[in-house]
Amino acid sequence: MASGPSRPNHLSEDHLEELSSTVRDWQFTHGSLLKAAPYSGKSYAYPIGVSLFPSNFPRRLFESALDLQRIFNQLYSAVANDGVWLYHMLRNQIMNDPASMAAILWNIHTNAISSGITQPVSLGIYRSDYMLHAPTPTDDMSLKQVEFNTYSVAGGSHSNLISQMHSHLAGTGAYQQDPSPLRPSLPANNTIEGIADALSLTHEHYCPVAPDGPSAVLFVVQPNNVNIADERPIEYALNDRQIRCFRVEFGGEIMARTSLDARKALLFHPIYAPEDPVEISVVYHRAGYNVEEYDAAGRACRLHLEVSRAIKCPSILGHLATLKMVQQQLTKRENLSRFMGDEEVETILAVCMPMYPLDDSKEGKKSKEIVRDGTQVKNHVLKPCLEGGGHNIFGGQIPGHLRQLRKEGNTGEDLVLMELIQPPDVRNVLMSPIQGGYSGSVVSELGVFGASMWRSTATRRSQKTDDQEYYEEEDGLREEEGDHSKEEDKERDENILLNRQIGFSFKTKRRSVKEMSVVKGYGCFDSPFLI
Repeated sequence: MASGPSRPNHLSEDHLEELSSTVRDWQFTHGSLLKAAPYSGKSYAYPIGVSLFPSNFPRRLFESALDLQRIFNQLYSAVANDGVWLYHMLRNQIMNDPASMAAILWNIHTNAISSGITQPVSLGIYRSDYMLHAPTPTDDMSLKQVEFNTYSVAGGSHSNLISQMHSHLAGTGAYQQDPSPLRPSLPANNTIEGIADALSLTHEHYCPVAPDGPSAVLFVVQPNNVNIADERPIEYALNDRQIRCFRVEFGGEIMARTSLDARKALLFHPIYAPEDPVEISVVYHRAGYNVEEYDAAGRACRLHLEVSRAIKCPSILGHLATLKMVQQQLTKRENLSRFMGDEEVETILAVCMPMYPLDDSKEGKKSKEIVRDGTQVKNHVLKPCLEGGGHNIFGGQIPGHLRQLRKEGNTGEDLVLMELIQPPDVRNVLMSPIQGGYSGSVVSELGVFGASMWRSTATRRSQKTDDQEYYEEEDGLREEEGDHSKEEDKERDENILLNRQIGFSFKTKRRSVKEMSVVKGYGCFDSPFLI
């Protein structure tokens, strides 16, 4: 890849040391931080991992990724609007593993249907992650999707800040004396405003049904949260728009601090005025992505929120769409054709890597052949239905991991096997609070944020008959299959209330490190230098 500012060779060690100090000061004064764990007994924060320089990235592929986002927004909104298809894709996990995330969420969904879902509108805030793919140095680079995230999507605020930091450093001559050649290659990042705009528009959509006074956005967060610097800026941006926000912890605190009125409006009871509740317009989920969170209190609170009149970001069906088995199924033409037109299908398939289930299907048998082949398996990664980073199994470790699962009685049907993306060589300097400083070969990941608000028809369809019988009906899926029609496009477009690309994130790790999670210390936040 052509040379940019990524680790310029002409910088002296003294210059690098001064630049590192400047970066840390910028982070401390702008909130690019992680909060220390509460059990440490101390109240302090430390800088999150960052790159010293922006990393080279092809402008053509960056712009292509941004353009793709509205198509992926449409796809995943359509998936979240199709409970029948989701059930059939996840049925094995739902029926055979009651402790799986798929089964837990599906049980909450069917209970919500039985109780009566009153809010047909949903909001999705998405992030589609990509890497550059170039299997050999002579291959043209292409864009390949790592994963698509629909739930509790993080990293927007941190990435926004680091883009600003790199732009500031370039503008002050920290990289080179004349900053003017660098500026056109550093794209503006307004992800905080983009997320806040999506929540604000959804709040405004709800407000006409709140006749008793002003409403507010509810942030559902994890207890002992160390990543507040990624959440609070969105809250503050909403405050700047004169929209009140409240934060409440997932689980028991939701049940203690909220109630439903006769209209099923979700009412939040502030500590300072518990007898004067505030109606909630939007529930913004930033917790509830780990199976361990779904004890009795976790399941009760999620059901409580799902049946409320508040608009959920996202709904349970929107959450189910993020599971890896769903992403794997959406690499198949016949499934994509259920939701999208031919041109959109081809566009999506062009960025997909080969993915396989680990079941008894034809694709599942192919994955088992790959696992048995000691050479092929080295070029693959095993992905579980877990979020938060640090859970993937790579290459030669895959066969042993699967053998251990079988000994424990786990069939592995909630796993998917994906061919590894082969990124080109790029160099940079990374500053990690956990791994320390590093200068050398790195790998970057571009995440594109999108927002979609839509009016669901899935709930109405599922209430035509007995809930579970409707999903179990073998013809329930078959009768809706076939080529995507213009009438379906028209219905989809009429139900889409918002569809935007709203920003991007950029993360970079050492090439030798497998995972990318910045909060867990594997990677660093970065920004692209477009070439």
